[in-house]
Order: sequence, then C-alpha cells, then structure tokens
Amino acid sequence: MGVPVCGARGRCNEQWDSFSCQCGPGYTGIHCEDEVPEFSFNGRSHVQYQVGWSLPARHTSLQLQVRTHAPSGVLLCLLSQEQNEYLRLEMFQGLLAVFYNLGDRPYNLTLPFHRLDNGEWHEVELNRHGKEFTLQLDGGGGRREVTAAPGRSQEIVIDQSVVMLGNSFPSGHNRSFLGCLRDLRLNGRPMPIAKQTSMGSEGLQVVTSQGVSPGCPSDACRKHQCSPPFICMDLWRKHECRCPPGHMMKKNASGKVCVYTLCASRPCRHGTCVAHSPSKYSCHCSEGYRGRHCEVSLALYHNDDNNTLSLSSAFAISICVLAFLGSYMDYVIYYLW
Repeated sequence: MGVPVCGARGRCNEQWDSFSCQCGPGYTGIHCEDEVPEFSFNGRSHVQYQVGWSLPARHTSLQLQVRTHAPSGVLLCLLSQEQNEYLRLEMFQGLLAVFYNLGDRPYNLTLPFHRLDNGEWHEVELNRHGKEFTLQLDGGGGRREVTAAPGRSQEIVIDQSVVMLGNSFPSGHNRSFLGCLRDLRLNGRPMPIAKQTSMGSEGLQVVTSQGVSPGCPSDACRKHQCSPPFICMDLWRKHECRCPPGHMMKKNASGKVCVYTLCASRPCRHGTCVAHSPSKYSCHCSEGYRGRHCEVSLALYHNDDNNTLSLSSAFAISICVLAFLGSYMDYVIYYLW
C-alpha cells in the first residue's frame, strides 16, 4: 500500500485531472508536509487584513491555534461597516469566549471547564450558522464544546477591510493578545500571519501589522537564575526552580532546601522513581514492565516491527501446543499398538 498523497496529516480532494490537500490543524504545504509557522504577539500588537472574497452573512467559521499564559485578550475581531455589529473571539478569564451583536443586542458564549492560559498549544474553533454559535477546544466533543442560539437576528454583513487578528478595532483600545498564534483559517481559507503585500489570486492583503515577530521562543531561564542546588525549569515563558534529579524539596526555618533521596541511585530500571521521603520511593514502570524496580519484562519476544508477545499470550500458545502434542501421541499410540 502506497503512502497517501496528502500524508497522514491531510485529506485529499480529488479533481478532474489533479488534486488538492486539505491539511489538518498545524500543517500546510502541497502535501501537508510542513508545519505552519508560529508568531509572537507582544501585548500591544495586531494584524489587520483586507480580504478580497465575500464573507457569507449567515455563516462564519474560525480556526486558530493559541499558546499563552495571559488570561484575557482578543483573538480575532470582525466588524460590520457601521461598526455597530460585531463578532469577537477572545480569551476571557482564561476561558474561550465569543462576544457578538448581530443587530438585535449583545450576547456572549463561554466554554467553561477548560482553561487556555496554561502555556500549551490549543486549537480553538468557532462555527456560526445563522444565530447558532458553537465553540470548540482541541477538537471539541463532550465538555470541550458548547452551543447556543439566543436572539433573533441571523446575519452580519462583515466589513472585508477590517478583519483584525490579536486585537479589537480600533487597536488603540488595546485589548491585545499576549502570547503566540499560528494557523489562522477564516471560512476554511488559510490566513498567513506574516506581513505580506498580497496573496495573489487569494486576494488577501495585510493592511497593517504591529508588535508581531516570527517564532515562539522562551528564554525564561536566561532571565531568571536559580540559586544552587536548585535548577531552572523553562515552562515556556515561565520558570520554576526545582531540585536536581534524585532530590526532593523540603521546607525548614531557613526556607526551601533540596534533600537527597534514594531515587538518586536510579533504582527503577525501566520506569520513573517517585520519592515519598528521603528513604522511601516507588517505581512507576514503563509500559511492558513490572516489579518493584520495573525489572520484569512482560514481553518475551520482540520482532523487527517492535511487536511483542506477552506472558499471557505465550501461556495460551503453550497450552495449544501441549494439547496438539497430546492428541498426536494418542494417534501414534493407537495406530502403532
């Protein structure tokens, strides 16, 4: 079986004499072989687009990947030409929310339970069909999705010259997003975040761009030093001073200290050592191992494809082999005697 033309990260759309790939979140390219670039927004930033295609009045679809520690900030803002109707996707108190007015009155919808401000990448999505709004986080489903349809109005005529990423409009009000963004898609069309004069036949133009830089780096440990023996852990634009491996943190009258534990001797052969006290620990074994020190392998056989044969499988096969040998011996004895 050959490799799919769009790889594992895309879906192939067949055409009369060619094809196109609809890439999954985070990927781009003809065959969805490239990761989308990441961009940092410094907290007083925005990208304003002008789109050359029509935006349906009764349907809106937004997709975006977000990484931040900030609890609040506008992700994307759409306005009507009169600016009295709007649709604003944002982070509100650490949660994904949409604030909107389709012409009757302001409404908002918030996705509870799952916070976005934990420094990890999250995929956010907004789908609107008429007055029905759906918010999805990391693929949606269950408690990662919410739908509501209040109000009466079902249309918004969006001003194609005021599509604002990372801030509300006008940007002087500064409700700017602080963190990193990537892979913006409006109604299924990719929207490059880098400043470009145009996108050819796509008819997309970046009107203004401010406070946006390529990449999503973190130098938290360069800016913050930990006093020995503590070592700095970079938690993406946040840092934490932790004890070195094999030690645990204790508090005494002088503050926090690192105490030597038996985990320092690496007693867990195939797993992670968890110290409960300086002299007590437990091993969390990797898959396929067990025992006090994760020294017992549950797989007796490994082939080149890394497939394994477990003890239970080996036992079942052994029983079958013994049963076959028993039947064979009965057959031999019956006909020879």
